[in-house]
Amino acid sequence: MPVKDQKIGRDNAVVLANSVFDLDEVINAIRYWANRQSYQLFKVKSYDEIITSRGVRSKVKIHFKKDIDFYLRQEFDIELNVKRGKKSKYISDDGEIKILTRGHLSAAINSKLVPDYDDTFTKRGKFWNIIHNLFFELIYKPKFMKFKIQTGIGTGKTMNIIKNKVKSYEKFKPNS
Repeated sequence: MPVKDQKIGRDNAVVLANSVFDLDEVINAIRYWANRQSYQLFKVKSYDEIITSRGVRSKVKIHFKKDIDFYLRQEFDIELNVKRGKKSKYISDDGEIKILTRGHLSAAINSKLVPDYDDTFTKRGKFWNIIHNLFFELIYKPKFMKFKIQTGIGTGKTMNIIKNKVKSYEKFKPNS
């Protein structure tokens, strides 16, 4: 019997300590990648920013998904956390000036596959549950395994998008 939510990447995390970044541009880089990969419904579910005695603390929750076909959906949930952030003016070697944050950025990515996302089989009763089980085990399982691998690869690519975007700010130095 297929599981309702097949979690692929659970609690995959990247921590970038004492980094320089622009959180809005990191979100836009994830959005751009998701759009290029044909994900639908990219949504920033929450964006909270609190100023504490230790600096800026931000928490961003992002969700996006893709309906692969009539039966299977891919979903990603990303949580970005900033701790001890200090915003200030930075300048690059070529003279570009930006307001950036220096702090600890962590990203947690949870990805999953959702079979029968519209409950086409499961809401119809016992007979359809049997049909659903036969459909999944005999017909759909190889395709499911292929998309399971692709979802894992997508989780890794999302991590790389975040790391590479933050790395792109290494050229910026504090403006004294």
